[in-house]
Amino acid sequence: MILIMPMSDAAGTQQIAGLCQEMVDRLDKSGSALHPSPEELGSGDRERVAHWLSRGCRFFAMEERLTLNVL
Repeated sequence: MILIMPMSDAAGTQQIAGLCQEMVDRLDKSGSALHPSPEELGSGDRERVAHWLSRGCRFFAMEERLTLNVL
């Protein structure tokens, strides 16, 4: 298991790229990355938030909405 913390700031602007982004892209391409889909991001849907929280992904479900951002 590899845990890569969000690579963007609170506004959603990417702050980290390079080799770290390449690793994330490769994991995602192989189906090995676990993260909310782009369509889910920003959602406050309680079921979606509960889904990610049940998987131990607390940093995807900050302030009762789905995000990849550091808040």
